Amino acid sequence: MKTMTATLTLIGTLTLGAGYALADVSVPVDPSANFAAHLESSGIVVDRMDGQQHGRLVSNYVPFTHRPPFLVEEGDHDVAALWRDGSTFTVRSVTDDGSGRASGEVTAEWLNDCIRFTFTTAEGEVFHTSGFRRQGWTGPERLGQPISNVVELPGVYVAEVRNSANEPVGWMRVEITSYGTTTRGYYASLPAGISGPLALAAFQRVDSEIDSVEQNATKPPARQRLM
Repeated sequence: MKTMTATLTLIGTLTLGAGYALADVSVPVDPSANFAAHLESSGIVVDRMDGQQHGRLVSNYVPFTHRPPFLVEEGDHDVAALWRDGSTFTVRSVTDDGSGRASGEVTAEWLNDCIRFTFTTAEGEVFHTSGFRRQGWTGPERLGQPISNVVELPGVYVAEVRNSANEPVGWMRVEITSYGTTTRGYYASLPAGISGPLALAAFQRVDSEIDSVEQNATKPPARQRLM
């Protein structure tokens, strides 16, 4: 891995099969964020997490088996398993039967069609996020709200992270751009209790939410004319 000024060389892809391919990708990373990731055509690549400078979210789903649907990799080894129960992801140490030690969970919630999260750490600390509010531009006020056309979705959305005393302790940010195809960046400045895998679980859920919003919107006029 080569390090460049304000740029990290990253390795990894999200895989949907038994194997995976490696890819070198260089993207700028916000220096104020202690978590950063971005979406490639093959899935989510981790740019910064818990002091590591590369990693990946790996699909581990196999139908009709009891195994975690996702694994989190840093470097060349698995560091966590993401187990899902409805709207809740539980982060555990890596085992195939779900008996690994839990290190926290994150639950997705919705209010006025807007996604937000509750984090619970292994020590019992609880953190809540606000909805992801759009920063400027026109379009949906918050991430998760329905749109009439996919061209309305690109923008920057920020959620505040608060502790159990309702004090602000961090932020999460989603950046969506579209240049023919949609790209997504995920960034956060989080308290020490929220681990990288726990943040990654939340952003994986955000990524699914964006997919859902796009699928329920109409296509832009130019794209409609080509169909």
